[in-house]
Amino acid sequence: METYFEDLSPCLYVGGFLGETPEKYKAVGWLATGRPYPMRQTPIRDPHFRQLLTLLVHPWQPGYFLGSHECRFCLPPSPPILQGQKSKSQIVSRKCVDGVEIVVVQNAWGDAFERRHRLERYGLVISFGASNVFVPGEGVIYVAPSMIAHYIDAHNYEPPAVFWEAVMKCPEMGSDAYGQALILNGPSNEEWRRIVWQRRLERLRRAAEERELPRTVAPEPEKPRSWLRQFFGFARW
Repeated sequence: METYFEDLSPCLYVGGFLGETPEKYKAVGWLATGRPYPMRQTPIRDPHFRQLLTLLVHPWQPGYFLGSHECRFCLPPSPPILQGQKSKSQIVSRKCVDGVEIVVVQNAWGDAFERRHRLERYGLVISFGASNVFVPGEGVIYVAPSMIAHYIDAHNYEPPAVFWEAVMKCPEMGSDAYGQALILNGPSNEEWRRIVWQRRLERLRRAAEERELPRTVAPEPEKPRSWLRQFFGFARW
């Protein structure tokens, strides 16, 4: 099933979970077959597209949603060619992302999906089709699927001008300024504030662990969440 929202309409995909004011979340780039969308008539503006891809390298998200998405405008993918391996062979691993345990299953289908959903440009490498990006604007938060990069690159989609303006003004992803911009322009409820800063602290803790720095930037890890919350992976505390 395709998730479609008209550009700049309330993004109910996340609004129902993240606060009582879904109109604060404006949808951008939620395209679907059979629905017209604005098409670019000129070449891609490199500074704008580069900045968008920079935000998509490691996009901040208030939660993780299950599933991934194929581009419905492209031809259906062909079955992967299994080079001498059994079709059911797979490697299962686990990793922790922002305090959420994620099960990763690697097989021929997954490898083929990763190759189809990879974009390299300007020395940047992004994966699209399984995440969203939140861009603070003037009194709103623009919510776009990571697939927006593919739509722009391969299908000449042209996002609204106000979205491009917000992208160009967006602080560095995951920075304090970015978190402050989310709080300033997002819902005024305490739940949104708590989610934003909790996720920020998780990113700082993970960065400290990776760099082997003293972990003084975040509080002690909380007790593990129930298997149900780990399964759905939605960041509510």
